[in-house]
Amino acid sequence: MAGYGSPEEDGVRDLVRQIDDEKIIENMKEGRRILQKVTTHDFGYSLHDWHNFLINDKKHSGHYMRASTWAGVERAVKAELRNPDRARLEALADQM
Repeated sequence: MAGYGSPEEDGVRDLVRQIDDEKIIENMKEGRRILQKVTTHDFGYSLHDWHNFLINDKKHSGHYMRASTWAGVERAVKAELRNPDRARLEALADQM
């Protein structure tokens, strides 16, 4: 949902923020699809709403905030929430 993806197409698991709007939106769409499937909820492309839900939901918070990845996830989400371009990207994703 934050627009991050693999820097390589060979399945490398390190995630980096994409630069191209199309790739960011593709990652947002995939993230939303997965989150809808896993949680049975839908907060559209609102990173803020998804983040708050996942932190506070008893069923999903442990997985979302697991110790092995939380520092990176939290840093990425907070950075993206401060991104002045975020609202435009969410609106664009809704249109596509």
